Amino acid sequence: MYCPNCGSELNEKMNFCPYCGQAVQKTATTIPAVTTGEYRLVLVSS
Repeated sequence: MYCPNCGSELNEKMNFCPYCGQAVQKTATTIPAVTTGEYRLVLVSS
């Protein structure tokens, strides 16, 4: 299970993230949701 706020991996029994304090809802899936889509890389030089 992962924290919905900071993405840290959590134990299934945790109700709050120990890293950011976010309340954790129990869901059927324990893998972070990934939306499919197009990603673009933008290079910026200084």
